[in-house]
Amino acid sequence: MAAVTAADARQIAREQLLGSLHDAGIERDSPLGILFMRQCDATADACDQMSHATVTAGELLRQSRDELTKLRSDLEAGREQVNQMAQIAQTNIRKQELFRQRELQAALDGLVSGLTADLKERVFDALREEIPASERRFYREARWAAYVRMILAGAILITLGFSTGITWNWHAARTGRFCEDNYHRDP
Repeated sequence: MAAVTAADARQIAREQLLGSLHDAGIERDSPLGILFMRQCDATADACDQMSHATVTAGELLRQSRDELTKLRSDLEAGREQVNQMAQIAQTNIRKQELFRQRELQAALDGLVSGLTADLKERVFDALREEIPASERRFYREARWAAYVRMILAGAILITLGFSTGITWNWHAARTGRFCEDNYHRDP
């Protein structure tokens, strides 16, 4: 129905132009009349293209908003997953610490009971020096793995946030660029 209305409006504008040309004494087939008719047709075509561009821009804006909504929900889901991963990592580290303590205690008890009295002191001294170094290495590796996971999760969140910002501001940036390039065409 909009096409019929636009065609009717175009025909009415054309008839008014022909009437104005006739009233001004300009023949339709004269160079000036042809120029005016072509100008009228070009203006009507530009109007049609502008209305089509407006509809397309509205559709793109709607799609961008839908995608932004989806990205926000994905970002929230990612944040929840990162929190869950952090909790799981902390739980695993605690379990590993308890397991290592039990394992260490069992190993120490077995060694102590099997050794003689004079070897007992030398073995204990050697173990007292080695165990803290091994524990430090183990905890350092466990912490490093947890930090790497957190950094990767942070990088994913930053990337999602950056892409959300670009998507949100893309239309405004393009409109601003168009206005900046065409400021001298003020009607």
